[in-house]
Amino acid sequence: MSTTAKNVAFKVDADSSPSANPLKIIVAANNTPSARKALDYALALCSKIPPACYRLEVVHFTALNPQQTLPYIDHLERAYNMEIQEAAEKDVAICKKYLNEHFAGKIKYEFIEVEGEGETGPLIEEYINESHPDLDLFIVGTRNLGSLQRWALGSVSDYCLHHLRCPVTVVKDGSSDDDT
Repeated sequence: MSTTAKNVAFKVDADSSPSANPLKIIVAANNTPSARKALDYALALCSKIPPACYRLEVVHFTALNPQQTLPYIDHLERAYNMEIQEAAEKDVAICKKYLNEHFAGKIKYEFIEVEGEGETGPLIEEYINESHPDLDLFIVGTRNLGSLQRWALGSVSDYCLHHLRCPVTVVKDGSSDDDT
C-alpha cells in the first residue's frame, strides 16, 4: 500500500485565532495517586501550549447519595452525605496544596468544585454536557482495576470513555498492571 502526500490549504478567519478559540481541557482531580498522575499529564500537556491557546479547568467532583423519601433512611443518607462533604473538604485542601506546589507559575488553570447527587461518572457527564458541550479534552486517572474489580466496584474512567461526547485521555497510575 502506498501513501501519497497531498497539499492541503486551510482558510483561517480573523476570528479563529488560537486566543479567540482556546483549547478547552478539563482534568478530574482528587487526592489519589491516579488523579495526581492525570494532573501531571495535564501540566506536561499545557506547558507545551502557549497560555493564550488553552483553558484548563481542574475539577474536583463530589458525588453525594441521593435524597431518600423513606422514614429514617433519609436521616442516614444526610449523615453519610455530611461525612462525604467533610472528606471532600479535606480532599480539596490537599488537591489545592498539590496544585500550588506543582502548578503555580508553570501553567494557568482554574480550580472548580462540583457537587451533586448520584455516581461520579454521571455527575461528570452532566457537568460537561451542561457547562462545556464544546469541550476539547477530558483527562482522568485510573486505578488500573482488573476486569473483575472494575465490574464489582465500577470505574469512573471506564464510564467517561463510554459516555462522554468529547475525547477522553485516561492516565494510568502505574501501580498495577494485572487484569484479575
